Amino acid sequence: MNARPQPPRDPWPWLYWGLFFIVVPLVALWMAYRPAPQVSLPVPTRDLPPYHVITAGDLVTAPIPARRVTTEAMRNAQDLLGRYTLQVAPAGRPLHRDQVVAVPDPALITDTLAVAIPADATTILGGALRPGDVVAVAVVPAEDTATPVSLFDAVLVLDVRQAEEGKVVILAVPATRWEEYLARTQNATVMLARRVE
Repeated sequence: MNARPQPPRDPWPWLYWGLFFIVVPLVALWMAYRPAPQVSLPVPTRDLPPYHVITAGDLVTAPIPARRVTTEAMRNAQDLLGRYTLQVAPAGRPLHRDQVVAVPDPALITDTLAVAIPADATTILGGALRPGDVVAVAVVPAEDTATPVSLFDAVLVLDVRQAEEGKVVILAVPATRWEEYLARTQNATVMLARRVE
């Protein structure tokens, strides 16, 4: 019997498959570890506590991966200066619009204490009271014969929060009038009023 001669093997298909198995994993690795596009944003240099007024020394511009930046991120450091934080703002993370509040008058937050008062629908003006509002504060003593007293003409509302027992309003009470606030509000109902503009 005559054995047929075998044609010589073509090396090209093996070369193509070899290149395929080398190039595809390399491309996959490059795509997985390639540098992501970055955006320069102002971020806190340290953890900022709640109700902290932001200054230029609190911020630094840092590159942030674009995929971590939302549309709510504050992109300009000038827009943050003079605003205060509503919650802890972690260092190195972009600040969002819902984390900061504009202060209508810097004097309303300078040298103040954050004071929480229990709130109901009346205190929060039917739900219309918001952080950054300016309110007048009056106290109504518990005794029937006592006269209501206007305590402050203008106090900054730092926040309106839901607590375990219900809503609370957090006010920026002047530190120099803290003792007067304590004396006047003992056994009294605190009332808030906002000017209608």
